[in-house]
Amino acid sequence: MEPVDVGIGRSSAVVANVSEPIVIDIAVPDGDPVRGQGQLAQAGISGVAIWPLDGAQSVRIRMGAEIPNPVPAVDVATLGTPFSLTVGNSRGVDASGFVLTNAATGAIVQSALLTHLSDPNLLIPASYVVAVPMAPLSPNTTYAVAFTGTVTELSSGASAPLARNWKFTTGEQ
Repeated sequence: MEPVDVGIGRSSAVVANVSEPIVIDIAVPDGDPVRGQGQLAQAGISGVAIWPLDGAQSVRIRMGAEIPNPVPAVDVATLGTPFSLTVGNSRGVDASGFVLTNAATGAIVQSALLTHLSDPNLLIPASYVVAVPMAPLSPNTTYAVAFTGTVTELSSGASAPLARNWKFTTGEQ
């Protein structure tokens, strides 16, 4: 099946080692249920976007080829699919807790938390936080994500607590 959707994200912000970050995502929504869901608006996000989407099905169990590797000490082919939370560019987000658990057993999935302060590649903006499982996720398994933290308006310094919980289910691969 040929790709039918192309999404391009660009930032004019200058980040260490990158003058204009750009992401290009080519998708076949009908043939890729996870990327296809990414094409839809997230209802009621109130300025907060999550990934994978709440209720997503057939999420991949591995990250895949990612350059640069977000966890350089570990072979990128052995990392699980990341989960993330982002707010608008005028805000910063800090995580006090960002945990992935197996929804059936409650077992915590060991993950590396990456923020603008801890990213070894210096690419993550203050508005984004991601956690990368240190091993592939289990196939056909529902996972629960729990985020707690603070959102801060960068211009004023005003901050407020933020909590989000969601679930997604992996596929075969």
